[in-house]
Amino acid sequence: MIPLDNQAIRRAKIKQCKALASDQRNILSKRIAHNCQSFIKERDVIGLFMPMSYEPDITSLYHDYHQYHHFALPKVTSKTAMDFVQWNETTEFQAGAFHISESIHAECIDPKALTLLFIPLVAFNHRCERLGHGNGYYDRYLKQTDALKIGVAFSFQQSEALRSFPHDIALDIIITEQDCFFKEQ
Repeated sequence: MIPLDNQAIRRAKIKQCKALASDQRNILSKRIAHNCQSFIKERDVIGLFMPMSYEPDITSLYHDYHQYHHFALPKVTSKTAMDFVQWNETTEFQAGAFHISESIHAECIDPKALTLLFIPLVAFNHRCERLGHGNGYYDRYLKQTDALKIGVAFSFQQSEALRSFPHDIALDIIITEQDCFFKEQ
């Protein structure tokens, strides 16, 4: 069988995500967030993300743990770069790049200060290789941090036909509503 190319996988997985009913997305997102909780306990500075309308929403982790940990969110700073910025109760948001909520005024977090990053993805395989939206923001950012890198996805986003390239950075763990995948050492 000839593997699908990454563009075809990206289109198919985004279509599947968009077809998911919002109530089902909410149920699955809660399960994913629950599966993420055990990885937070020993971490200090945690990077989350504001989801696109069709991605898993694990922002409940902030609401559950912000009293005990520091949180950060990505902010696109140019056509090729993003930073993570502080997120707290006083953070104000506006629609930013790709119509995703971003902080208006927030302090940048040093990439080396992050201890845990939760990362959105479009597709993944059992080796913890991820396919993103194709802009490379996370691949470039992940080279700057030593944080534990955890991808979050719906289980149907798994695709063993996914091909990785030398510039792609594998994640340490991928969490779905059903499973946790760990990168082979």
